[in-house]
Amino acid sequence: QYADALYHAGVWLGGFPHQRELAPVKLTNYVSAYMARRQLPKGVDSPLYISPGLDPDVLEGDTYNIVFVDDSGLVTPANDGRILLGITRKCVAELAKKLGIGYREAVIPYATIGQYSECFMTTSLRFLMPIRQIDETPFSVGRGTQTVRLQAAFQALFQSETGHWLPQLGVHADPVPSTHDG
Repeated sequence: QYADALYHAGVWLGGFPHQRELAPVKLTNYVSAYMARRQLPKGVDSPLYISPGLDPDVLEGDTYNIVFVDDSGLVTPANDGRILLGITRKCVAELAKKLGIGYREAVIPYATIGQYSECFMTTSLRFLMPIRQIDETPFSVGRGTQTVRLQAAFQALFQSETGHWLPQLGVHADPVPSTHDG
């Protein structure tokens, strides 16, 4: 179980140059994730894998996919063989379509993440979790964001299909102020 505060205030990610071997295949070898976590600065919650090299691209997290939000809608790393395509990511794409929110896959240069207003992770264990910051780049979280809108839609879908409620995706009473300037 993950702390409810992370669903409210978001997580802090640290960029880490790494591309998983056999990325499109779900493996249970988490040695790279363990090593990445050990090298992150104090306070960073989780690594965000970026492609190694001089001009890195955003890839995925150690156990999650990542989705950015801009004026056009949702933007997630391309299905180009460098990431594992998660089932929650696929579900979010379908929910976005139903809600009339744009959705596209693209190569996302790490240097451009500041152009996005918000960001969240998709994962089978954490569902949709907002990201408040990647390295030094802040993102909006809380009321009024597409992330909260999608969390509510995911909650409704999950409840309608299973009859169960996901308490961590409940309505958050207090808005979190945006620190995003871009």
